[in-house]
Amino acid sequence: MSDREYQDTQQAMRKINDSLPEIMADEPQAIQERLTNALLNIAVHRLIHDEGPNTAASILWRLVDAIENEPTNNGDHPIELNQLNA
Repeated sequence: MSDREYQDTQQAMRKINDSLPEIMADEPQAIQERLTNALLNIAVHRLIHDEGPNTAASILWRLVDAIENEPTNNGDHPIELNQLNA
């Protein structure tokens, strides 16, 4: 990921994260508790639509790899999904 792509992704993540409390404030607690699952489902469905099922599966596999092998990742930094860790 280039520095520009990294910065743009990080800015998009911040914008979404910063707007969530306002969007969800008036929702019932049951809806608020499903937010993480809903966001993941939206992301996965868009990924499949945009990339196709095979590429989406490959990207999700790289996400699993990053989660397992990069435990220091936190929510402030994009996870590089272009390659598997060695």
